[in-house]
Amino acid sequence: MVYTNPDVINAPLIQFRNKRPKLAKKTKILIIGGVSASVAIITIVVLCVVLTGNSSDPYIHFKFTESFDQIPNPERGWHMHQDSLDFADGSLNWLLTTWRDSYTVNYVPKNTNLKVFGTVLFVKVNLKNSKALANIPSAKLTEIRQAFTNVRNNNLKVIFRPAYDYDGVSKPEPAQISTVLTHLADLAPVINDNKDVILGVQFGLIGPWGEMHSSIYNGKNGQITYENAVKQIGDKYLQLLDPEIKIMVRKPSDIGLILGKDSYTDISTRIGLYNDALYTNADDYGTLDPYNKTNTTIQNYIQQTTKYSISVGETFSFQSTDTDIKGNYSTFNNVVKEAGIQHITSQNLWGFTEDFNGPANGDDSYFRWSDTSFKKFTNMMGYRWVLLNLSYQNAKGHFEGHFSLKNVGLAAIVHKRPVNLVIMSGNIVQKTAINTDPSSWYSTEEYKILFDVTTKQELIGQKCDIYLEFPDKDAALALKPLYSVRLANSDVTWDDATGLNKIISDLVMQ
Repeated sequence: MVYTNPDVINAPLIQFRNKRPKLAKKTKILIIGGVSASVAIITIVVLCVVLTGNSSDPYIHFKFTESFDQIPNPERGWHMHQDSLDFADGSLNWLLTTWRDSYTVNYVPKNTNLKVFGTVLFVKVNLKNSKALANIPSAKLTEIRQAFTNVRNNNLKVIFRPAYDYDGVSKPEPAQISTVLTHLADLAPVINDNKDVILGVQFGLIGPWGEMHSSIYNGKNGQITYENAVKQIGDKYLQLLDPEIKIMVRKPSDIGLILGKDSYTDISTRIGLYNDALYTNADDYGTLDPYNKTNTTIQNYIQQTTKYSISVGETFSFQSTDTDIKGNYSTFNNVVKEAGIQHITSQNLWGFTEDFNGPANGDDSYFRWSDTSFKKFTNMMGYRWVLLNLSYQNAKGHFEGHFSLKNVGLAAIVHKRPVNLVIMSGNIVQKTAINTDPSSWYSTEEYKILFDVTTKQELIGQKCDIYLEFPDKDAALALKPLYSVRLANSDVTWDDATGLNKIISDLVMQ
């Protein structure tokens, strides 16, 4: 953090000079969990101009330095695939703990040990044994609930996918679509009860691995069409699941089937994408069929809809003899471009590490990423917030000003969450809620946020630390610091014990 002379700094969007800007009126003091919280209405705008400061500027200014360290922030980054049974019965407790704290990836790249600090798990729910049953057995539903509990206890979040096959068997679904709809109704209460730890729900249910292809619902032998099945199941998802839960489908065209639109014009904030063939070739191995990504209409649609919703995916073997899979398509620059267009929030680790780094025998004929490229891409997935600068006045019982930040990640954060400015001196804490939505902080964009806090009387004259806090929106998870977001700055102090980002130290409140 660097103090800058007001005569030479780049001033904020509004040039304050000696006159304080007009800000929204403050509301009354709230008592939250025994801690006094002064709630101010704060305005957020996109930075678009730069003005020049002058010597009459009454604000104190700081600039901050970006960090390039790996940060285990929630709701983003690499994910691992495992069955719900493995998470429920305790057999994967070792993964639950090491994944969050430091998972060793000893084959990426060759002869190098890298650490991954994961916060997302892909939970596979295998409904194979329920296919012929009218309802999903209660024991299976209990298993899923226990899996969610174990994930929550380890400060993680879940990508959830139910499917009738995880062995690659074609046409695995029940013969009657009504059975699928009933099973979805069985699952819905379990999903809704655990929405706090759900990053997103993948459509699944159709085809091998739930990948929405090779389905029994193909319009043949008296069966309904794929399009009809997607529409019916999609409508049921939207009807049964809490509106805050994001749903993902395999192909962009599937969104249109659910919304009842043939054109690529309607942007859904609730329905996103899971691309199970990332970076394989120009149409991601049919994921984007029947439209190739060279088609500007579909490319623009993908870029827009994933900007406002959720987008995750996985790679698979680039070492295949299948001529449709182009191993040389996965260069670092091309992957970054594709992931940027699709706003990738999370991606599977196992496929990436095996496929992008060649076979175990050391054959260098396959493309290999350097450890530097791997680390860069690790940081890019999802959101990554960098604090740029801070300007403030501290006088006459007011602490007011603005801070600016930039999202240098590939995507916005998926879910809304609070943003708090915290003033603390010993056991005296004042927490002010900022009226802004981080899920609208989009990739590559800079934002300026104003604050105006009436300082608590008990803090006047006290030496205080100033923090920014980005807790989970769920009240229980908000009390768990590892669900809070850490800023990507080398001169902002992060506290694992509180989930707070310290931006100013030892400021005497006036």
